[in-house]
Amino acid sequence: LKYYSEHKEEHTEAELQCLSGWIEELMADRVHLNFFRNLKEFSHLTMEIADKTIIEYKTRPGNKAKIYYVILRENGEAGNYLSEYMRDVCGGVCFKEFVLFFGETLQYYIMEEDGESEQLTESGNVQKSDITNTPGNSRYDMINDMVISKTLQDYDTLDSLLEEFYRKEYFG
Repeated sequence: LKYYSEHKEEHTEAELQCLSGWIEELMADRVHLNFFRNLKEFSHLTMEIADKTIIEYKTRPGNKAKIYYVILRENGEAGNYLSEYMRDVCGGVCFKEFVLFFGETLQYYIMEEDGESEQLTESGNVQKSDITNTPGNSRYDMINDMVISKTLQDYDTLDSLLEEFYRKEYFG
């Protein structure tokens, strides 16, 4: 799948059918990897990762990856670091997904465990700071738009978004 996401010109009709089956199986199994975003021809399957920030990591054979993370709010507030084992999907390829809203920053570091010891192997920051011009209808999109409106001090838009959000919540 990753190879074909990077070499789209090589897809035959038979391969596209096979790829569709693989993507469908992985998505049903809740496996989400960043390169899925490149498979735009399967957007009906990969739409559920549109609001996700995905951290991927490749371990050495037999090791486990544990991610320690904290989400910093726009105002700099943060809670305590949390930790969880990353999900190993195939041959040491691991991932953890997060939902970030505009202005939030994910700080993380990854420890690799070999059963006897732990070693810090990666650290980073990911910030949700993009303002897209493609309006969405999901609850995530609406909340994100509200945060952006508040940040831009566009209170008229914020009020109308809140009203629309509550209306959708009420009517289900």
